[in-house]
Amino acid sequence: AVILSANPTTGYTWAVEIADEAVISVTDEGVAPNDEALTGAGGFQRFELVGQAEGYTTVTFAYARSWETEEEPVYKLVYDVSVDAELRVTVVGTTFITGGN
Repeated sequence: AVILSANPTTGYTWAVEIADEAVISVTDEGVAPNDEALTGAGGFQRFELVGQAEGYTTVTFAYARSWETEEEPVYKLVYDVSVDAELRVTVVGTTFITGGN
């Protein structure tokens, strides 16, 4: 699972892009509030990575407002993943990119 800080009350959420969907699928399990549960406070967005076939691909998470299509995401997090013959997912590298607003 990948768990990322998110604050949908500001319009920002994580969107996922998979380079090769034959190798891995990703399920967005939604946002859970943080322990404080204050109005306007952020929480955590959870994604489940599920191996589909043996191979290697990248999964990119972009933190942005869905309606701001002309803007670069505030953050991008790129996972290089490997899926073995038993469909176990291993993260073999990560890249964190800042940009946008």
